[in-house]
Amino acid sequence: MSSPLISIGITCFNAQDTVGRAIESALEQDWPNTEVVVVDDCSLDDSISVIESYMEKHDNIRLIRHEENRGCPVSRNSILDHARGDYIAFFDDDDWSYPSRLTKQYNRIQEYGHSSEIVFCYCNWEVALEEKPDEIIQTIEGIGRHPAEPHGEMVARYLLLGQFVSLPGAKSPDYTWGGLGTGTLMGSRENFDLVGRFDEELGRYEDWDMAIRASFLGAHFISVDETLMLQHRTYGQDKSFKNVVDNRSHLAHKYKSFFIKSDVWLYARIMMHAGAHEYVGNKWRFKLLRSLAKRVL
Repeated sequence: MSSPLISIGITCFNAQDTVGRAIESALEQDWPNTEVVVVDDCSLDDSISVIESYMEKHDNIRLIRHEENRGCPVSRNSILDHARGDYIAFFDDDDWSYPSRLTKQYNRIQEYGHSSEIVFCYCNWEVALEEKPDEIIQTIEGIGRHPAEPHGEMVARYLLLGQFVSLPGAKSPDYTWGGLGTGTLMGSRENFDLVGRFDEELGRYEDWDMAIRASFLGAHFISVDETLMLQHRTYGQDKSFKNVVDNRSHLAHKYKSFFIKSDVWLYARIMMHAGAHEYVGNKWRFKLLRSLAKRVL
């Protein structure tokens, strides 16, 4: 029986120094049937030349070029539009996925005993600074890496109330919680068709948004309990204070009814701004806003 085709999707923008690394990690996967779909979001550097140099040697690489810069969610949607595989795995242009990643994620999905229509699979990953790639600064364990795996609306509560606005008690202690970044995500084509596209209004948090929408559809969230990806952390425009505030505001208002239903809308609005200050290192503003938020609970 032939192995199903897995599409590896790589988003790229001004990544001439790193996109080759991501492509090489895709080509070195031990899964026997893959295609690599690279979406370039109108890079201004030499990224295209780097990508084309790999295309000359490997006929399973396809390049999709945007005529204008439209942001990461649009690039991820282009991957969904052009992927031909039965399964789709997302790689980022500055990260390295270990050779066994696809095989282990595919096997984890197949061995998962629940009959849910939607199963998203992640993995553990390590983080290093781009300028110090050999120095691991953080290890993040994936959500649902062992039983009990989170599923359904509890995941929306975890992301919106626990992670997004830091509300105590937002996650059940009976389930295995952890990270769910898109750079470690793999799922079936049918799953992505059911959940829908990435929100193109979001420059950040599009991974959370997709997971939240999937959770409202009853999705299960699982991971391979092994480190299968190395994230090289960089800092760019999408991580600026204004960008973080704008995207947190969009996400908060998108799920306003959920916050109102949970009776924490005012708290969420304050913590929306507090979290942005925390992200960019404004500790005293974060502490001030967090103190104010606690008073309205």
